[in-house]
Amino acid sequence: MFKVFLKFKIFFIIIGIIIFLIFFHQIKLLLPLENFLKRILLPIQLKIYQTTNIIQENFNFLSFKKIAEENKRLEIEIQERVIEKSFLKELSQENETLRKELNFIKKNNYSF
Repeated sequence: MFKVFLKFKIFFIIIGIIIFLIFFHQIKLLLPLENFLKRILLPIQLKIYQTTNIIQENFNFLSFKKIAEENKRLEIEIQERVIEKSFLKELSQENETLRKELNFIKKNNYSF
């Protein structure tokens, strides 16, 4: 029971602090502290921003390069499959022609 009461107490204290901070911000009482923190944190923010931009650009470049290589490989594979398909189609037609000729010989009772 005490733990639940303590959790509610901490929750309400945090909510109260947030409400006071919002109020003090609205009446511009926190403006000097906000400006001070902005000056301190700005160089850190810039470094983090630059670093993440560099990482993102490199990742995008590598990703596009990888996609382009995969695309080229797949295009070559498609060309190989088209050639293979036409070869198999030609073999199938030749096989069908030979079967017809064989049936012609059997049908007419020719002997070799």
